[in-house]
Amino acid sequence: MTMLMMKSRCLTSLFHREKETMTKQCPSVCHHCHHVRIGGWKICLPPAFTGPQPGATFQLGAEKNENDFFEKVFTPELIEKVVVETNRYADQRYDDKPEPRWSPVTETELRAYLDMRVVHIIQVPHADMYWSMDWLFGCLKVADIMCRERFEKISLYLHCNNRETNPPRGQGGHDKLH
Repeated sequence: MTMLMMKSRCLTSLFHREKETMTKQCPSVCHHCHHVRIGGWKICLPPAFTGPQPGATFQLGAEKNENDFFEKVFTPELIEKVVVETNRYADQRYDDKPEPRWSPVTETELRAYLDMRVVHIIQVPHADMYWSMDWLFGCLKVADIMCRERFEKISLYLHCNNRETNPPRGQGGHDKLH
């Protein structure tokens, strides 16, 4: 069956002329559907999504602040995992010749880095503008927390998993998102 025929069959199953009764089953392509009348057409809708719903799965009281929310999203276990994998990735990248300006990231540094990336209180067109000397774009608080070079190095090596556990490209089980 060609792609055009499949698309045509799919459209036919979605839109049925009114002369068909609402109780009559749709063509075989359409199983357990829900019919809705719109104008002179009867539309066959797929069943409603019943999987996990998106959004927050926790409640924070009124006395909680931004740090409490940050801690819910970036759990200590997640921070620890990212620290381990970021340091491992930096070591893997420079097995032969270590990067002289790299020092292993700590949990405190990673929290500060993520806070700077996620919270984004001051909007700038590019992250390096946080360290600008221009009064319009510069943010002295960010510069006090972390220097630009360290921020860029963490950005370069930030990793969430061990790339050595992913099979090479072209082999079974390879995952581009790994």
